[in-house]
Amino acid sequence: MEEPLKKLLSGQVQREKEGSKYLKDYQIECEECDEVSYVASYKEPKYCPICNSKIEAEEVEDVDI
Repeated sequence: MEEPLKKLLSGQVQREKEGSKYLKDYQIECEECDEVSYVASYKEPKYCPICNSKIEAEEVEDVDI
């Protein structure tokens, strides 16, 4: 039997994290808008956060900005 979802004090249902347990950093070099951006996400991003075109993200270990 599945364990029921826990409710927060506000009454909302607490959702479980998707994917891995920790955020990972990704570098996105978009060819459409010629921008480089960094995103922290549980899942690998599929679209550019600036122009929303389809991209391939690279996982990075250390982000020095």
